[in-house]
Amino acid sequence: MDGIERVLFRFRGAILVLLVFLTALAAWGTVPLKLDADLVKQLPTDQPYIQTALDYRDKIAGLNSVQIVVENRDGDIWTPAFLKTLYDITQDTFYLPGVARTSVTSMWTPNTQIYEATENAVEGRNLITDDVHADAITEAQVARIRDDAFKGGLRGRLFSLDSKAAMIQASIQDISGDKGEKTDLFVVARDLETKIRQKYENAHITIRIIGFTKFIGDIGDEARDVITFFVIALILTALALWFYSRSIALTALTIFSSAASVVWLLGIVTYFHLSLNPLGLIVPFLVYAIGISHGVQQINLFLVATVRGHTPVEAAQRAFRRLLVPGFFSLLTVAAGFAAMLIVPIPLIRDLAVIATIGIGLKLVSNLIMLPLLASYVRFGAGEIAQQKALFEARQQFMAAISQDAHPVGATIIVLLSLGLAAFALFEAQQTQIGHLKPGAPELWSGARYNVDAVATAKSFDLDLDSFVIVGVTPADACVNYPVLALIERFGVAMRALPGVKSVISFPEASRFVYSIVQEGNLKWRVLPQSADTLSIGTTAISDTTGLRNSDCTLLPIAVYLTDHRDATLRRVSAAAEAFIAANKMPDVTFRLATGNGGVLA
Repeated sequence: MDGIERVLFRFRGAILVLLVFLTALAAWGTVPLKLDADLVKQLPTDQPYIQTALDYRDKIAGLNSVQIVVENRDGDIWTPAFLKTLYDITQDTFYLPGVARTSVTSMWTPNTQIYEATENAVEGRNLITDDVHADAITEAQVARIRDDAFKGGLRGRLFSLDSKAAMIQASIQDISGDKGEKTDLFVVARDLETKIRQKYENAHITIRIIGFTKFIGDIGDEARDVITFFVIALILTALALWFYSRSIALTALTIFSSAASVVWLLGIVTYFHLSLNPLGLIVPFLVYAIGISHGVQQINLFLVATVRGHTPVEAAQRAFRRLLVPGFFSLLTVAAGFAAMLIVPIPLIRDLAVIATIGIGLKLVSNLIMLPLLASYVRFGAGEIAQQKALFEARQQFMAAISQDAHPVGATIIVLLSLGLAAFALFEAQQTQIGHLKPGAPELWSGARYNVDAVATAKSFDLDLDSFVIVGVTPADACVNYPVLALIERFGVAMRALPGVKSVISFPEASRFVYSIVQEGNLKWRVLPQSADTLSIGTTAISDTTGLRNSDCTLLPIAVYLTDHRDATLRRVSAAAEAFIAANKMPDVTFRLATGNGGVLA
């Protein structure tokens, strides 16, 4: 301790110049700092559900998709003007950078098909055929589109239950652009806002946009206010420090020391390309607040030594010596707490743990070394020393009054009150639920535009963000294999019976619907024929562009749409799916859980 103290205070001027230079260098280095919104880093990649989601992310939409709802404020959607607007928005969505064009789905896209019986068989055709032009659509054509949309089972999927809104769905690619660069989700979110919402929303049309990309974009927009929050924190802590120390110099030096470590941290994040998520911006605030807390202790010991007649250098040395070891172990304890987050198998959490641990480590320099060195240059006049002595005596009297609570009677009352509060808290904690309780994102205020859009979409459509998709991996040509399709159909029926399940969509269900069309729409014939030749009548009409199957019928997903994403709902659906899989084994057929937003949340 003697050696460390002697070296630091002998070369204090040079050390402070070096630290100030490093602070300026780090501040300059933070200029290219960018927030990271990578979806994969927010997932526990070793978990089986997430492995399924990542393995099939290019084949099954839903992991990172956006839903654009176009709502008519003046009536229903079955008008030429509205369908023209829907066409224009579909086209603009199709050409947005980062959007997977083959995934774009609306009433205008060729992957939206309806099925009808012809003289030869059941044929699938586009809902809006090639002879319909958006600029010259007629009332008669609108009427036909409306009838076909209802008959084709698109209500609640591509248009709302009350026919006042239509939906456009699209997936966001991981890699986009000619150079194969990583898609910037913040740019995509901004394009959705400027090129879709701001362009088309008016007195007659409301645009609602939900999905992970839009959510992370909104979080990023809110994160831009971090400077405002930091300034507020700076002002509040400055007032508190001044009220305690009554010294502008000590207040400024303490704030500078704590803020310097934040600048160093952001410089390290930039230089070493560490990932800082918008939600991780809380870490610099924590680092700053912890620095202020330790700074108050330095100020207190410095002032006490000053009141007792020591010179500024001696007072700073005494504060340094008394706090270096306990301060080191205090910060070490905090760092260990943050480092414990490294056991969470989510890259985003691990990145935050690393950044927070580094930030706490920097406090060893900024608060235990830099601050006492700076304080050694502060001089007090006789009047200021007298004022500090009066403040010190007032604090001593105040603490003497507070310490009366340590007597048996006062202590007993405090302990009993604490036990009562603990019992009440334990009782209330039984009602705590894991997971989201309402549609939308709990990270945003309930009145935020994203959450308002999410609530409205959940009410108007049978599909919303909460999709729990079971991936059925089957032998080739499973589309005409009755045992396989029957198994998948039973799986869907079992899922539909669960509380919290809104609807289920699968290839066998669509095939049954198509086959009933052949039988003049008779509900008695909404079945799966057991003969492969007969079965093919209903299955071959369903294109692989629908997302219900792939080209060789080796991938048959079951999409389970949930009413909410509460912990109880997700656990119920997961348990039921796993129980069905365990009880219904079939050679060469594998069911993998689970992708979709609900699967990821589960």
